[in-house]
Amino acid sequence: MKKKKQSFKRFFAMLLSLVMLMTSVQLQPLNVQAEESSTSTYYKVDDVSELSAGEEPVIPDQPGEVTVSTIADTKAMAADATATVKGTVIFVDGKNVVVQDSTGGINLYFSTAPTDIAIGDVVQATGTRATFNGLEQLKNVTEYSKDGTAGLPAAETTIAAILADQETGLLESTRVVIKDAVIGAINTSGNTTLTVGDSTINIYKIPALEGIGEGDTVMVTAVISDYKGYQLRVADPAGVELVKKAEVTEPEQPDDPQDPVDGITWTKVALSEIAETDTIAITMSKEGTTWVLPNVGGGSNGQPLAVTGTVTDDVLTTDVAETYSWNIKAVEGGYNITSGDNYLYLTAANNGMRIGTDAAVWIINDGYLTSVDSKEVTRYVGVYNSQDWRCYTSINNQISGQTLEFWKLGGSTKPEDDAAIKEGTYVIYEATNSKAATALAADKTYGYLQPVVVTVADGTVT
Repeated sequence: MKKKKQSFKRFFAMLLSLVMLMTSVQLQPLNVQAEESSTSTYYKVDDVSELSAGEEPVIPDQPGEVTVSTIADTKAMAADATATVKGTVIFVDGKNVVVQDSTGGINLYFSTAPTDIAIGDVVQATGTRATFNGLEQLKNVTEYSKDGTAGLPAAETTIAAILADQETGLLESTRVVIKDAVIGAINTSGNTTLTVGDSTINIYKIPALEGIGEGDTVMVTAVISDYKGYQLRVADPAGVELVKKAEVTEPEQPDDPQDPVDGITWTKVALSEIAETDTIAITMSKEGTTWVLPNVGGGSNGQPLAVTGTVTDDVLTTDVAETYSWNIKAVEGGYNITSGDNYLYLTAANNGMRIGTDAAVWIINDGYLTSVDSKEVTRYVGVYNSQDWRCYTSINNQISGQTLEFWKLGGSTKPEDDAAIKEGTYVIYEATNSKAATALAADKTYGYLQPVVVTVADGTVT
């Protein structure tokens, strides 16, 4: 009987020690396996008797458990690492889905373009870390799930701040708002410039906009993307809001030039008829209006103004000759257009037509005068909004449909049928392909006519 009592006491002491040890272990439901019933939750803790006081049990990860990383941590991972992120969709373009969480944004590149993901969805996706032309992404995304929707982030920033971030990449693939920016020529298939002060960035493939055009002040909501440098992507037309229309005012005409009146006449000539010593006027025409190119810059940036001339039966009339006089001189690769000691040239801006000491080589391409700017980009010359002469990187809506023509002061360079060609130096043009030959035979200009300098002396052409 005494032994039974002692055994019972030892059993009770052990049971009491176990209860005290159990109460010292802090159980955390997120780190242990749970079995739930309708009323209680029970936690399995193996080998508790071997734990020291205050020591927590180590529970292995449960089968199927997925670790979701923040986007910031994911972007810091090495290439080819597998990661799972969860964020709000802020942009969708085919296989590319951009998501953002509280730490940043990243591009998800799906193996197949998803059809059930929209902007505002909360998406969890798994992929492989990679970089494509500067854009941080998870590629080969095949597994993803949606978890409702969320509001879209939109941090206000500036273009200068965006450009300065290219070294760190913290803003890449995030949604931002840029205020009081001036938009450039709209290009839905390429780049549209957006400028604030001295800072400019491109919007790639901007959606078609209504009531908004070049020079307007806008507020833009966009996603910062990267293709060998930062660019913006705009999800829909609502992302570009008009703040103020560009002011279009009639420029004040300087003392020289003035709109021409009857007085000086010029006769239309083809390029093949122009001699180096001829005094030539250059015009662009559209829908009955002809603009004469002055040899002085009267615009706010030094660009020549668009001065209208009068054309009747292939005769151009201006008020004076000096203001519109040019010479065309053949050089290697094309020709110079000069007036006195000054050259006609252009800079890397739409309103970059200039007259000064910088020489430029000009050719005719697709019926337009073309040359390269200071960045070696080809630009086409035309008249903008009946306002001034400008140069664009393509024949866009600002200058399309215009016709280039040349005029000789006082008359044609063609000799009479029985007249001898005067001695001197002339510019003639050779056809470099069949289209050019057809144009030359029809006495028309063409972009692939090659200028050649010839000299007439003693009845001999050399």
